Amino acid sequence: MHRPPAPKTRIPRPPADPSIYRHPPPSQSSGWILWCAIGLMVAIAAFVIVNRLGVQKAETESIQQVGAWLENADKLVAENRDAEAEELINKAIALRPQDPRSKAAMDRLTTKRELIRKKQETSASMALEQAKMMALSDVEGAIVMYEAIIKDANLPAESRKTATEKLRELKAGACVLTLPDDWPPDAVVSVDGREIPRKGNQIPGIEAGFRKVVLSRYGHRTSPPFEIQFKGTEPIPLPKFAWTRPGTQVSITSNPPGASVWIGDRETGKVTPCVIEDVDDGPVEYRLTLAGRATTTVRGEVKGRQPIRLSVDLPEP
Repeated sequence: MHRPPAPKTRIPRPPADPSIYRHPPPSQSSGWILWCAIGLMVAIAAFVIVNRLGVQKAETESIQQVGAWLENADKLVAENRDAEAEELINKAIALRPQDPRSKAAMDRLTTKRELIRKKQETSASMALEQAKMMALSDVEGAIVMYEAIIKDANLPAESRKTATEKLRELKAGACVLTLPDDWPPDAVVSVDGREIPRKGNQIPGIEAGFRKVVLSRYGHRTSPPFEIQFKGTEPIPLPKFAWTRPGTQVSITSNPPGASVWIGDRETGKVTPCVIEDVDDGPVEYRLTLAGRATTTVRGEVKGRQPIRLSVDLPEP
């Protein structure tokens, strides 16, 4: 037999406490918010004050630091330690870019350097001019002056460069030999065995000192070496010189041969049979000596620069 289900039994809930759903009384909530706001404002004010005090302290310290650096920089400038002074000034500018004291210190250093630069340029210009004037009469003295300019690190680099170039020119040869206006175009000038091409009527590029000069020309006698002292860059005129045609030949024979040939008291270094070169027109006389034979003199005359032959028997003593 079917039985109906038994009815569910409800368990009653205890009534809720309405106090837990209530907000604080209005007077309590407002007071709490007010105190929170006051606390926050006090904290902010304290932070601002502390921060401002820190900024002011840092500002004061930076001002004092810049002042100390600039004071030391001025002392270094007075001691001519400009590079160290500039370093301190740049540190001051980096720390306080707007501080007028740093700019003033840099301006003082710049002004000093400018004055020194102008003074050095003036000194260098005077030294270069003095060396140039010295070179006119004394190349060796000018070389010493240019070397001194080059070694002076206080002078501007451009001036030392100019001195180096001038020194190189002087050492390479700056003396000049001036030729006569009627100098033959085919004549050659050799200095210390070196033929030097001429420019106009001048022979440039000669080194200072005593130099041996030789003049040569086709169809003419070559001059014997003669010495000229070159001292300065002021051109030196060539001493007077007359070109002469070469002489003729004199042939000398003796019987027996092998006799030494003398011209006056000078032995020629020749022995018979031999040829004496470059003999001018006019009487000639040679003395012949040979062991076991009497000293004999042979004479003749050159005319029209025509070759002649002289012969002599050397008698026994």
